[in-house]
Amino acid sequence: MKRLLFIFFVLFTSTSQSHALRIKGISDLFDGNRKGLLIELGGGAHSSSLQMREGSNPSTVIMDSIYYGPAFSFKIGYAPNNRVELFYATNSTMFDAELGSRSRSFDNGHFALGFSFFLSSGLRENDWKPSAFISAGAGFGTLYETTYDYEYDDEEMEVLEGYGFFFGGGYEFAKHFRIEFTGITSNKSSETTNPELNTESITMILKLTAMAF
Repeated sequence: MKRLLFIFFVLFTSTSQSHALRIKGISDLFDGNRKGLLIELGGGAHSSSLQMREGSNPSTVIMDSIYYGPAFSFKIGYAPNNRVELFYATNSTMFDAELGSRSRSFDNGHFALGFSFFLSSGLRENDWKPSAFISAGAGFGTLYETTYDYEYDDEEMEVLEGYGFFFGGGYEFAKHFRIEFTGITSNKSSETTNPELNTESITMILKLTAMAF
């Protein structure tokens, strides 16, 4: 009986220590200093100026308007110090547009590598304070329809793909919370559709983000 109790005690102690080490490892990654691993989620609204034309006949305009809707973002990266962040970011903007005989829903997505630079000169290595920041980067994007209806549509619109650039800035007003503006310009096309489609868009996003660091 004593041997069983001893074995149980050893197992319980080793399990507790292992669990504590895992918790300590996570807390070391997210220690409250901007330097280190970064994960961010954001949500807000966007205004997008989008123009879609036929590739073989650019004078034929299929879509040409300013669209509004919700915007969501995800970011993961690393900060080598308290003033610089390097990251991979996604921005998804959704909108409805009249195309053909009915309204359709679209997702205009952008995926980019970028950086942020914090402007406050008082940031030290292991310190945090409110600060404005600027951001920029480049990557690729997609545009696709999210509400295809087989009853009314003869052919589903294929995904349009292309490249894009973003710029922006914001203010980290509280630890882990920021308000951010992002501007994205992109060109996308699909050579396999009939007719071929080309789009140009400028997207402005205003969002509130929460970041773990």
